[in-house]
Amino acid sequence: MPRTLVVGGTGPTGPHIVNGLIHRGFDVSILHTGAHESPEIPEM
Repeated sequence: MPRTLVVGGTGPTGPHIVNGLIHRGFDVSILHTGAHESPEIPEM
């Protein structure tokens, strides 16, 4: 399984990018400041 790091993954466009990567089989790690929480991202 390929792995990737998304910086700012909970901002306005982050959930779309993260979910797209997950659906394509990536193991995604997210680096964020905690300023946004995103219910659209599973297991966060």
